[in-house]
Amino acid sequence: MSFARAYATQAEDLAGALGITDAAAKALMKDEFKAVEKVELYDWGKEPEERFYRPEIEAGAREREAAQAAGTSAESDRARARDVQECVGAAGRARGGDRRRERDAINVQLDKLKRFRFGLNRTIGVHAGLLS
Repeated sequence: MSFARAYATQAEDLAGALGITDAAAKALMKDEFKAVEKVELYDWGKEPEERFYRPEIEAGAREREAAQAAGTSAESDRARARDVQECVGAAGRARGGDRRRERDAINVQLDKLKRFRFGLNRTIGVHAGLLS
């Protein structure tokens, strides 16, 4: 899932829980993340997106380009099948060796999000107490 999509989904959930707009929820998320992590949320989210999501998108684009460039002759069909198998095999080998590292990186990110959400809930509770 892209960072923008994950960000929007979390903002919708938060907005629904608090009864505010998605834009207000995004602003809360962004401000709280910066306060806790000392870095912009968007900047932080782009790095894992480039590392994990972008390669999947690019692999799909290469496969579509290869399919469009292939001719209709039997030889080009066989060549296209070999190319696709090689791409799939290479992607599988690359992913197989990196899955543990990817899973560990994702778990680290999930832990950061949990801390962020805890901090956000704590901040909202403080603000709610001030508004009462």
